[in-house]
Amino acid sequence: MANKRASSAPNPLRAAHDSRKRSKASELWFRKCNHGEALFRAYLAAQSVVPAAEAAAFWAALRRPLPITWWVHPRAPAEFARRLRASAHAAPAPWAAGAGVWQASLERRALGAGGEAAALGALLAEGVAAGALSRQEAVSMLPVLALRVAPGSRCLDVCASPGSKTQQLLAAVAGGASEARRVGMVVANDAHPQRVAALLDALGRHGRSASELARLVVTCHRGEALPAPARPFGKRRGGGAGFDRVLCDVPCSGDGTIRKDASVLPRWTPGVGNALHATQLAIAWRGLELLRVGGLLCYSTCSLNPIEDEAVVAALLGRAAGAVELEAWPADVLPALRRRAGLRSWRVADHADADDDDGDEEVALRWHASFDAARAAGVAHAVPTMWPPAAADAARLRLERCSRLLPHDQDTGGFFVALLRKRAPLGGGGGGGEAAADGELPPQLLQPLPPAEAEALAGRAGLRRGAARRRLLRPEGARGDRAVRVAPPGFAAFAPGALRVVSAGVPLV
Repeated sequence: MANKRASSAPNPLRAAHDSRKRSKASELWFRKCNHGEALFRAYLAAQSVVPAAEAAAFWAALRRPLPITWWVHPRAPAEFARRLRASAHAAPAPWAAGAGVWQASLERRALGAGGEAAALGALLAEGVAAGALSRQEAVSMLPVLALRVAPGSRCLDVCASPGSKTQQLLAAVAGGASEARRVGMVVANDAHPQRVAALLDALGRHGRSASELARLVVTCHRGEALPAPARPFGKRRGGGAGFDRVLCDVPCSGDGTIRKDASVLPRWTPGVGNALHATQLAIAWRGLELLRVGGLLCYSTCSLNPIEDEAVVAALLGRAAGAVELEAWPADVLPALRRRAGLRSWRVADHADADDDDGDEEVALRWHASFDAARAAGVAHAVPTMWPPAAADAARLRLERCSRLLPHDQDTGGFFVALLRKRAPLGGGGGGGEAAADGELPPQLLQPLPPAEAEALAGRAGLRRGAARRRLLRPEGARGDRAVRVAPPGFAAFAPGALRVVSAGVPLV
């Protein structure tokens, strides 16, 4: 997943580096974080994430800027597609034939240099505004492509901001015949009101069509506490209540984004992935709970760290006790894409200061063979699921079916993808619909209309009275029919008021 940090946040590493009068605390912080590259090199080598023979190519790729990439909407105007093909600096990605994934043959900074490069920049900006394309890092497109979303599907994007994958889901759900477009729905959720606002802003900037927006519901809940639908979506053909597809692109340490944000590397420590592991596991488990039997969940991160990747997948499969199966990458999706098999074994580390020969403090990795050993050593955030399962269990779980994308394979960022099929109901209880993170609430939450008012507006909305009571919403404190929104049909599967809804469907006509 893209790193979920606000892009406008101050960069303390650069601030510490630039300041000539650092405080003692900031000097110590900078010295420790400046060991990040050495720690990361040692960590990846010990985990066998990058084969030793390819280490030079891997690190050389991290030093290069990312190519400009974007996906073209499947229903983009033919004239726009013709102009794109005519550009001397744009072409479909060689590993993604027929998938609508494009890339430029020049660097981002060249778009403002004038000539044909500037013309391409203007064309991309025009395409974004018209909803014909979406600028997105190439590996970030993979989860939705791997989910193979059919028109009319009911989909959940658990950690949706900044919204590029939500837009992919909307394009897929709103495709096909008119009936499929009518019943499809995408619930895009994020835990933080600021990121929900960024999601809505991105949807506004990318010119999404009315037919797609009519299928969208935006909510604000912690991913591990999303409410479940109270009943199946529509006339379910089996599998009970739940979504057809769930995307869990979880918050992560973001070491796969080093090419996009070079400051990630000097700040890298294993402690960030360790601290996130339990939250990643909780979000993904809730995603499985919200998935219908027979449905497919994609777990993804923009991290190469097995503690955030295979360890979470192994814990999900172990907890599901046979109800969930790890699927191989679909053979008909991007067959030319080079992927690395998931690991069956890995190690757990934290970092600590150690005196070198000169008496100065250095930062080094500390490896821990077991949870008990880590706990005895005082490792923060250690939980048993961070350690790999026994060899026989790892083989049974087929962890090699996970996919890791390395930057030097296709000139991309780093990424991890796992596909999990729900074969049977899960044991144990589910979570409840708790408040947004830190008690924050997004502005203008939508609420169901009073029953009598909803029934009175049912005819104008083209709904039966019972459906109107569930699907007609209005912002808190607002008055009048002009503020009423008509949520997608699938929204009626949730109990009234169960979701913290920030945006839903289209305005009442």
